[in-house]
Amino acid sequence: MRPEFVTKTYLYLLFIALTSVCFAEDKTPLNLIENGGFEKAITGWHWEEWKGYKVPGFVDREDMNEGAVSFKLTVPGLHERRQIGRSFTGIKPGMDYTVKIDLMCRDLAKDGAMVRMLMFVTDQADGKSRPGGWIEVPAKSGVNELIKLSGTEDWKTYTVEISKEAIDENVKNVWIMVDHKDVGSGVVGVDNIRVFEKQPEQKSDQSQAKKSSVTTYTYDIADPTVLVPVENAKVQLELSPDQTFYRVGNLPQIKLQSQAVTHATLSLKIKNGFGDVVFEKVDMSMDSALSQDVKLPGDRGYFEIIATVTSDGKEIAQTRRSLGLLMPPPPTDTDEPWGYWCNGSSDFRELGVRWTRPALYWYYYNKDAKGYMQKTIKMIDENHAKGIKVLMYPKDHPSHHAITQKVFEDTPEAWAEVRAYWTYIVKALGSKVDAWGLINEPYRGMWAGTDDLILRYWKMMHEIVKEHAPGVPLIGPSLNINEPSMMAQYTELLQSGLGQSIDGLELHTYTATAMPEDIGWENNINAVRKLTREYTGDKPIYSTEMGITMGYENELYQAQYLARCFVWAKKMKLKMLLWHMYSWPDGTPLSERNFGNFRGDPKKVQTYQPRPAGVAYGAMTRQLTGATYRTQLDYLGPAVKAFVFEKQGQAVLAIWRIDTRQSNVDLAVANSSVQVTNLFGQVRSLSASNGIVTLPVSSSMQFVTGIGEDYLNVKPLIQTPPTLALQAGGDGQSQLTLTNPGKESATVTLKWLTPENWQVHSPEQSIKLKPHQTKSIHVTVTCPANAAYEQSVLYARAKLDGKVVSPARLPVRVEPRVVIDQVKPIFDSDNKPAVQLSLKRSDQTLNEVQVQMGEVHTVVALDGNHKTVQIPVNSNDTQTALHDYQINLHDGQRQQDQQTHALSFVATAHVNQPPAIDGDLSEWSSLPTPTASQPVVAWRWDESNLYLAVKAADAIHIQDQRPETLWRQDNIQVGISCFESNDWVRKPIGEMRESSYTELSIGAHATGPALAYCHATMNRQTCPMGQVRADQMPAAVQIADGITSYEIAIPTNLLGLKPLKLGTLVKASVLLNTNDGGRRGYIEWFSGIAQTKTPQHYAHLILTP
Repeated sequence: MRPEFVTKTYLYLLFIALTSVCFAEDKTPLNLIENGGFEKAITGWHWEEWKGYKVPGFVDREDMNEGAVSFKLTVPGLHERRQIGRSFTGIKPGMDYTVKIDLMCRDLAKDGAMVRMLMFVTDQADGKSRPGGWIEVPAKSGVNELIKLSGTEDWKTYTVEISKEAIDENVKNVWIMVDHKDVGSGVVGVDNIRVFEKQPEQKSDQSQAKKSSVTTYTYDIADPTVLVPVENAKVQLELSPDQTFYRVGNLPQIKLQSQAVTHATLSLKIKNGFGDVVFEKVDMSMDSALSQDVKLPGDRGYFEIIATVTSDGKEIAQTRRSLGLLMPPPPTDTDEPWGYWCNGSSDFRELGVRWTRPALYWYYYNKDAKGYMQKTIKMIDENHAKGIKVLMYPKDHPSHHAITQKVFEDTPEAWAEVRAYWTYIVKALGSKVDAWGLINEPYRGMWAGTDDLILRYWKMMHEIVKEHAPGVPLIGPSLNINEPSMMAQYTELLQSGLGQSIDGLELHTYTATAMPEDIGWENNINAVRKLTREYTGDKPIYSTEMGITMGYENELYQAQYLARCFVWAKKMKLKMLLWHMYSWPDGTPLSERNFGNFRGDPKKVQTYQPRPAGVAYGAMTRQLTGATYRTQLDYLGPAVKAFVFEKQGQAVLAIWRIDTRQSNVDLAVANSSVQVTNLFGQVRSLSASNGIVTLPVSSSMQFVTGIGEDYLNVKPLIQTPPTLALQAGGDGQSQLTLTNPGKESATVTLKWLTPENWQVHSPEQSIKLKPHQTKSIHVTVTCPANAAYEQSVLYARAKLDGKVVSPARLPVRVEPRVVIDQVKPIFDSDNKPAVQLSLKRSDQTLNEVQVQMGEVHTVVALDGNHKTVQIPVNSNDTQTALHDYQINLHDGQRQQDQQTHALSFVATAHVNQPPAIDGDLSEWSSLPTPTASQPVVAWRWDESNLYLAVKAADAIHIQDQRPETLWRQDNIQVGISCFESNDWVRKPIGEMRESSYTELSIGAHATGPALAYCHATMNRQTCPMGQVRADQMPAAVQIADGITSYEIAIPTNLLGLKPLKLGTLVKASVLLNTNDGGRRGYIEWFSGIAQTKTPQHYAHLILTP
């Protein structure tokens, strides 16, 4: 068949299809612009490439107003004019037209960008096309800038009406362009361009929607902070009234409704903030439409309602809705650090927020200074009426003097105009503002200014505030003192005199993903306090940004983190801790959106919905507003944090574990019961037995009230000693420290309550203490010979002058005579798989131990405290699956230790010459052909990289996702961890690295380079780390003959591993995602990625020669 015939036939069929649509949907006008939403990237678009210019921006798959992408017109560092445009035909003389275009801008100068349309006409003399002039609006007005952009504006749909008088009668085609005057300063976003004939009685896009269409809002767990509308949804959740928060006793009516869907079923699930399913109803037939009420399983806390439609075992629709139920908000008559930014101000009073941080923009000031200030004063007054203080700062500078948003020209004219600007806003707002800030994050190397410029900026602003708003503090300079480099910068600024120009110290206190107690946050705050005091005296500390970015699977961790940060802030007496952030659903990239504690609609139509952290914020403020920190209980164990606050004369205990375990703590209480409020505000009572309450404690904070006034003492009466290690049948001695909290002499009596066959020498003791005296006493314990090898606690009932107080606690641990210290897979000297045991002896009298693993029995002589033993294993299938190996130690009298380890033995050969990362796997030693159920996986290594090759049978390769959602279609996911913690570059912090790993997603579109995205973990929490560039990790994907080949060089520095060496153990897993246009599926090489994310299920790569 001739190509031209094929082309004509295709165009004819396309014409028929388009005209059919027009007749069927005659209210939908034909858009003359092809690829106006950049869904086909930049196909059809031009950028004066004939001048040698490169594309002046990028296709953005994370921030758009419609569809899956937009185009961002920006080239940082290139301060030149650039445009992007395209030609279209179909314009007819004598017709009126409508132009619609979605635009956003950020940090533009005044009129920094514009949209224009240039006509091309047919020259009647030679029939050639030539420019025929700009389209003007209104016609013949001389104005050809259809749209002008300035400053910062969110996505907005602009509409321009073009009259027939503006169109040349000889028009042939039209060029539409977006023109950016300085692509190095500011960003212009372009999306969804439409040009069509003006319709009679034209109505808005929304009014043309079918009346029968039902819009419901939901969110995707891949992008959990963004609410997206679904038209005519198969299942809806309707809440009446529709609010972000509900009060206890005033719950919403919730209705579940669905369309009729033949052969489909509906399931309903409700989760709480801990991820527990607290209600579930499944397999509801949808052969007819459903409508039923939903009752929440509780009157307070966080709830997520999930309605899912399935057909033939496949999910075809889902709607999610989250909400928070809280007690009434706390009073506003105390000074609190609770801050929030940005959006969501209507919920701030309900949350208990006491600080917020709006910004002032030059653009609006320059446009109407008086009106802008009046509007700002109204906003401040509204916040004050809610008990919310306002930190205000100028976001930018006069645009004609701006070098960047934070830096202006160093000329007398620029300084004079900036001084006039700052003076005007400070005078206009006066004492309305509660604090002033200035430049945001002037980090060395991250802004265009210098330290000298910081000193000059703050000196000028301090003079202005002191003169025109006396008593209002100016704070600065928003450095993160958790980073050593910024602590050094702050030190040098103080040495240069910055302290004379600030009234409060402004910090950003991000800790990445580590909990505040894990990085010494309090120590860092105390260090900067001390430093400030040395140079300029005591100053209050304002943390104006703090937050953590977390995806859906780690929303609980985000809530735990928030609660801990605010409790620490209260303890450290911070003036403010402003949380970043309430919500920014239109932010970019995904990691920035995931800072949000609320789910939002980018178009701000739908009510915000809380994530668990949003409800935790409200629960925390209700517990600690009006409270004062008193003391820390340091006798409940090294992993337990317990802060005592005083509120209205009563003790409030904030308590949590700093690891991921759960344990019980015993508290002596003054009442018959105590009230425990969990992380999300749910309340339960615990009854006391003999004055003791047993409280389960986990990594989620709890608040305990009703414990008694004794807890307000600064020092504990009886301090818990370190754990006492004992041998079964042996003795041990520990030491208790007692402190008299009173001004009078007192007597403490102890009566030990020992388990059966345990003995405490001197089981009853009476100790006299002088006023405020601290005294230590020795306690000797005998352990029974048959005691279980475990850790427990011995208690003594304690009285102070006859009054029951907190019991004495003596932690004890009964240790075996010998234990298995480490188990690892190896290849022995004959290159056969073996299990290597490292034994550790604690009883010096033990000379040998019996070792059993499966059918292997052996007696091992112990000639020291450490012994290494190798036990051969059956080599069948050890490279493709984990096998459990149970190991027993026996001393001839009783079992000493028993452990089971899941191990594998994957030999991974060294390469002297790295493979070429091109997707051609021919240099990988004749890899076999994969099957539909079994891909081929191969590994290699050198000092700096792990190399991975995967061959997968894939009849149809489907992949058009952005990097963070590659897993939805054909791609691979790779999990990598280390076997031994000292193989990490960073030093382990307690248990914080016990399950850390890196997970990579690699895939490719049908054309184009490989794409990669990275997640990493800390303390079992998965955190998005962003897209991985090709220069960071070379990767290639080759698609040919039904086989997809993946080839990757994974650098050790990306994984956080030390350089690799012979014998190192690396843990790894590979998951192949498949999608051939039907149901999604996956195939795993080992596991630990799909169902349960844990490196415990990874393979063991043994690095061989």
